[in-house]
Amino acid sequence: MWTPRARSWAGGDGEIGRHPSFDSARQPARCLVPGGAHVQSLPPTVGAAPQINTVYSDTRGIAPGVSIFGAQPTVFVHRSVPRPLRARVSGQSDHVDLVRALDELGGAARHKDLRAAGVPERALGREVRVGRVIAVGRGTYALPWAPPEVAMARVFRAQVGCVTACAHWGLPLWCAYDRPHLVVPSNRSASRRDVRERGRVVLHRGFGADPKCLWVPVAEAIDQAAWCTTPMEQLVLVDAALRGGMLLPGDLAHLGRGVARRRAWVRRMASGTAESPLETLARAALVMSGFRVEAQVVVPGVGRVDLVVDDEVAVEVDGWEFHQGRESFERDRARDRLMLTRRMPVMRFTARDLRSDLWGVVAQVARVAGREPRADADRRLAWALGRSP
Repeated sequence: MWTPRARSWAGGDGEIGRHPSFDSARQPARCLVPGGAHVQSLPPTVGAAPQINTVYSDTRGIAPGVSIFGAQPTVFVHRSVPRPLRARVSGQSDHVDLVRALDELGGAARHKDLRAAGVPERALGREVRVGRVIAVGRGTYALPWAPPEVAMARVFRAQVGCVTACAHWGLPLWCAYDRPHLVVPSNRSASRRDVRERGRVVLHRGFGADPKCLWVPVAEAIDQAAWCTTPMEQLVLVDAALRGGMLLPGDLAHLGRGVARRRAWVRRMASGTAESPLETLARAALVMSGFRVEAQVVVPGVGRVDLVVDDEVAVEVDGWEFHQGRESFERDRARDRLMLTRRMPVMRFTARDLRSDLWGVVAQVARVAGREPRADADRRLAWALGRSP
């Protein structure tokens, strides 16, 4: 009787065991593997040499939403069989393959892509019934924790683009958007999609859209933002990308969406010095009103100042989240006093000031600076904010 060579393995409790030998060719032997599962060793095939297989044998209960990729592989020796041996762990082998395939595809995938990845047909319906996978549309499946924009992109065979892709790449959005923005090829029709599905997304059509690439690249996403943002909101994205190194100044020449006036304005106003969207907003408004503005000016003994207008007044824009403590409050007051000793007053504005009355902020700075803004400043500012008639 042939006896398989023993091979060491680490048990679930850290002990080292030995692979058991077969006592009978007719009775399959059972081998304890890590996690408490049992794997049957099949009867021998006459004249066959032993083979080594690796299976994932960690069979602890897996609840929906819990990663299953912590399973440790167990290598064992068994007699050769006509087809590859699969671990007989109740109902879990297909689940692992399905979850892994969905995870590698970004969290959601269409039926044909899952079948091409080797997921068994029977696994799809079973995992939907038990709640480990969600059916989000006709022939589309997603993990319960997958981002909704990814799931809907798979439903429409689209890319996630525009402002949704900008948020994905870590760029600040001036306002919130309640629906994901998707981009499909310009020759694609969505008329056959369910009306309820179309109401859950914002669809854009663009040349060169490639649904195989899930996320639109950051430079393309900023350009696409011209579809859904005001010029000022797009400038906030451009400034943040320049400061973060996601864009180079030369990349701005490739902006192609939006009217020519808008593209030229964004190129002219863009700056990588702004440390926050508030600074971008205040600087652009003052420059459009005819003032000379320097950003992030270092004043000896004081430190950096957000904006200096006409060498007459310093402008600081403060978000509440950065000035909640006593220490920051006292430090700002000390800086203001030092600036007054240099005969340069400091004007502080909050996010609410800039959002609610940007023209009022410009008018106050103009009075302190001792000059009037240009005559058409209010009209130019209204255009940048998307409020022009």
